Amino acid sequence: NSMIAISVNLLIILLPFTALMAALSAAFNSARQSTMWAILILIFSAGIINLLSSYLPTLDIMKIFVPGYYSDELAHLAEWEPLQLAYVSLFQTVVFLALGRWIMMRQSL
Repeated sequence: NSMIAISVNLLIILLPFTALMAALSAAFNSARQSTMWAILILIFSAGIINLLSSYLPTLDIMKIFVPGYYSDELAHLAEWEPLQLAYVSLFQTVVFLALGRWIMMRQSL
């Protein structure tokens, strides 16, 4: 039962990363370039949001846009409890997939 819970939680955590890579793959020609941009986007967005939220605590809500930013909170929860935070991953996934759709629609014009 705990193996199923771990698998489901891991799947939900990885969804935003997969959606981000899909959006970047739609924007760039090579997988290497998409991976490089994904790493840069994740590092700089987390750093900038963290810096801004330290000066303006109201911007702390912006952390919801960085995939994996809340994974420290998930580590302290047992078995099925991380599903309470699944809405964050699902929101991020929908945002990145919508961005990828917008990129593909723009390129088809």
